[in-house]
Amino acid sequence: MGSIPIAVTTNAAQTSLNGVKFNGTWQPNSHHKLNLGLTYLGSRYGNYYPLGQGNPPNYKGRPLDDSPQYTVNVGYTYTHPLPIGGSVAMGVHTYFSDSYIVSDVAIPIQYRQPAFHMTDVDATYNFPGGNWYAEAYARNLENKILVINANPDFVVPGAPRTFGLRVGFYY
Repeated sequence: MGSIPIAVTTNAAQTSLNGVKFNGTWQPNSHHKLNLGLTYLGSRYGNYYPLGQGNPPNYKGRPLDDSPQYTVNVGYTYTHPLPIGGSVAMGVHTYFSDSYIVSDVAIPIQYRQPAFHMTDVDATYNFPGGNWYAEAYARNLENKILVINANPDFVVPGAPRTFGLRVGFYY
């Protein structure tokens, strides 16, 4: 007879969090736009026993899951108006992340996602009138494999390098 998987949620009631987040945009003119985001996050478990109170291990003092200490976002977009109306915007955006922990609390075991960076690019045609757009994009140009979730039997990876087209409207 087969077994039925059961998801268990435990509460890490005692944690300590402190941090700072900065997001800024500088647009010196209608053609150029720079974005910058910086984050510092200090996170620690208080007394937390994933297998129940008093059952080792105690995660006290360990960083919280999915909580990189430092992240940086940098982006640049160039927009060029077209003589026939509308515009073309081309952008490049890079995300840097410090390493972080991913846990399987049912066992319990912790995995470390190493520090990484990922770059996305896009090109968007904004139709005359500004209501419609068509965009081509590429995500994760470095094709980094990130761990989203893990346990001894399987790993859930993040999205690989992805290409796409999108059409939409503003309302």
